[in-house]
Amino acid sequence: MQINQLKCFIMAAKYESITKAAKQMYISQPSLTSSISLLEKELGVALFERTGRRIKLSPVGKRILINAQMVVDECNLITHICDLQQSPSSTVTFTAPTLPKHISFIAHEFMKAHRDIRLLQVSSLDPSPEITIDATVDENWSDMRKHVLTEEIGLVVPSGHELAGMDVIDLKDLAAYPVVSPPLGTSTRTIEDHFCKLAGFAPIRERENSTMSDALETAYAESGIVFFPFKSWGLETISDNRIVRLRNPRCYRHIYVEQTVSPSSNQTSMQLFSDFVVQFFADD
Repeated sequence: MQINQLKCFIMAAKYESITKAAKQMYISQPSLTSSISLLEKELGVALFERTGRRIKLSPVGKRILINAQMVVDECNLITHICDLQQSPSSTVTFTAPTLPKHISFIAHEFMKAHRDIRLLQVSSLDPSPEITIDATVDENWSDMRKHVLTEEIGLVVPSGHELAGMDVIDLKDLAAYPVVSPPLGTSTRTIEDHFCKLAGFAPIRERENSTMSDALETAYAESGIVFFPFKSWGLETISDNRIVRLRNPRCYRHIYVEQTVSPSSNQTSMQLFSDFVVQFFADD
């Protein structure tokens, strides 16, 4: 499996056209077709369903699209970090536990635009990241803590579950069903507990995901009920009959970006990255 094959797959999925994808990548149509065919042969699956000149993702293609994008984004980020070692730069440390789908791409795009600034992602357990991107139910904003987006939280359920196909349920009706939850101590778990408490129950926990990326995989693999933020985690690869909205109460979370200044911090670099994250979602 080669990175270029994944890039061809991602571009073809985006445009649903071999011709358009090849044009965007500045390669020939036969070359792009060959890359995708070799990838399908190696994986042993059909990534696309073909109807005439049109293509669309197969079920397995939908499931691996985000994983492929993450791999490409991480490789781009590694390359850029190595490029930055060739010249002096300021470094900003950050953590972003709530954005497993976007953060590598955001960091890569920021460093393309600001080649003298290096971003270093640290664990959410790190005691002193300079930038924290996380979620809350509160709305306490300041110059140091900026609102990024507000998004609805609903459920993703397995296709064979009795809740599948329901457009909306009262949150209290979830009390009878086990859920797969994020780790204790994370903001996502705190928000989940907050709304369940408002509805008058403590959720039955089938098991815990170890990371937010694991929660994504649980949703895509149909291996349990998960609370799922509708915007930042993406619903494009999940069928409509598996998405259930919640009411009484309606559930929302606010994503924010917060700066923590220390004597060694480059405040200009921190401010640039903070503003970039806000603008990224404003343009989305």
